[in-house]
Amino acid sequence: MRLTNKLIAAFILLTLSLQVNTSFASSLVVPLTTKSETSKGLTAKYFKVSEFVKLSPGEFSKLTGKKLNFFQRVSFQLIKLKMKHDLKRNPDMLITDYKKAPGRGSGFNIMWFLLGIAGPILGLFMPYLALFLLFAFLPVIMAYITHQDRESIKSVWMGFGVGMLLILLLIVLIIVAISSRKI
Repeated sequence: MRLTNKLIAAFILLTLSLQVNTSFASSLVVPLTTKSETSKGLTAKYFKVSEFVKLSPGEFSKLTGKKLNFFQRVSFQLIKLKMKHDLKRNPDMLITDYKKAPGRGSGFNIMWFLLGIAGPILGLFMPYLALFLLFAFLPVIMAYITHQDRESIKSVWMGFGVGMLLILLLIVLIIVAISSRKI
């Protein structure tokens, strides 16, 4: 009985180790839309925001050549609403000017703000002052090296300031706690 169990186990291990994994690759080729399909008079006139807001999601899909999913359609409708609001101030606005328009966006980048806070906080765990300074200023340095926009650089500096204020608050709390224990 024991010999047969060992032979079965050896046979299973042998078949598993000699098994040849064969895979066949396949891909789905989707032809790109030709220029004639997208240039049915849609491209030139939709540079104006006043014409762009009249687009339906289906027409926008034809224009871009990509089908929009549900969330993209909702986002598209929200952008159109914001553009309609901006048209009241500037009726001749172009799509190319929309991104560069003054007052667009919040001027705040949450990701760079959080990185700015994280730098000094992570620097606290460094054993040397030089490493603390390197970690504290690393998000700011990275924002400049990667050529981020003004809002991102402003956000990382604000985050750095908040991080340093948190460290200062921590130091003050520690000093108050130590001084109150001595009394």
